Amino acid sequence: MKKAQEIALKYRNPATPVGIVASAMRESQGINIVNLDQLHTADVDMQTIVFIGNSTSFQYGSFMVTPRGYSRKYDI
Repeated sequence: MKKAQEIALKYRNPATPVGIVASAMRESQGINIVNLDQLHTADVDMQTIVFIGNSTSFQYGSFMVTPRGYSRKYDI
């Protein structure tokens, strides 16, 4: 995971949100959101999905949000 973090940090801001879902859809499911620069501290195993946000992603409460690009394409 440390190597993946190093690669991502070459292209993303350290404050980029990262969603971590462990044991998805199971009773032991766990969801966590950390910044990219904190990813190396997260508990990640073979039952974990990691979502790295893009340049517009942000954390809103307990949610990780990546807005669609419609506002840049059309006059809304």
